[in-house]
Amino acid sequence: MILLITLVCTAACLMSFIMTTNFYLLLSSRFLTGVFQVFVTIYFPVWSDHYGKDEKQKTIFLTCYFLTAPLGVLFGYIIGAWLISTLGWQYAFVLQSVCFVPLIFAVLITP
Repeated sequence: MILLITLVCTAACLMSFIMTTNFYLLLSSRFLTGVFQVFVTIYFPVWSDHYGKDEKQKTIFLTCYFLTAPLGVLFGYIIGAWLISTLGWQYAFVLQSVCFVPLIFAVLITP
């Protein structure tokens, strides 16, 4: 449940970041995005260890988790640069928050 709530809150903070022009709301939304990402960083390995059926599945969960950081940076820069050059900087954050939706549903349906 913690993982699900933090993913929803992270997506909401990203959407508030692109919808405002108020400087203090921009700062607070970026700060809260980082705060909610801390919960995912800490809780996902615990979730994997607790809900993995066997050591092989736990290893696969953690491998996928640790691959997301370097792959996210690589594809994030490539897709972000393309979005910024064609549509504008806001769409990089829109895409990021939209990508949270399937992740939220995946966590929701995973026992």
